[in-house]
Amino acid sequence: LKKNVNEIEPDLLSLIKKASQNQYHYEFYNSKSDGKDYILVAVHDPKLNWIIVGKIRKSEVFEPLNTLIYETVAIALAVVALMVLLIIYISKILKSRLGLLRFNLKKFSEYFEKKSGTPGLKRPRNLDEIGSASKILCDISDEITKGVENDRQAIESVHLALNRVVNGDFSSR
Repeated sequence: LKKNVNEIEPDLLSLIKKASQNQYHYEFYNSKSDGKDYILVAVHDPKLNWIIVGKIRKSEVFEPLNTLIYETVAIALAVVALMVLLIIYISKILKSRLGLLRFNLKKFSEYFEKKSGTPGLKRPRNLDEIGSASKILCDISDEITKGVENDRQAIESVHLALNRVVNGDFSSR
């Protein structure tokens, strides 16, 4: 070489010495000649008693890493978005199913409190855990309604029989 190291890049010699003595043998620096960031690697070879120097633009080294980071962030955001959509979908389903169960419990309660003449329950379309509970409630309501109707008919029959007996009709049916 016919040039001094500092003529190639000002303060390059001090950076080379610093990098060669560093544990990892590298230093970051900004070139004053072109304004770009570089990584300088300097290793001392004891046999030749030379310092072997390598210089590469920082952007070339970090470009694959930056690409990997951007892709990972994009995938993570997509996964988070899908999770949010899934949570919204599941909550909508649960709200609907729990709403049906709440409606049926309310109608069942109103029927027992004699606020209505019929239970008016809605049967579930899906028989998951909540739908099964709602179906059981509907089945119980149907059985109770049948029992109440049978009891009403029995009371009506007894009433008719008592009326006949009161009117002097002692014939049996």
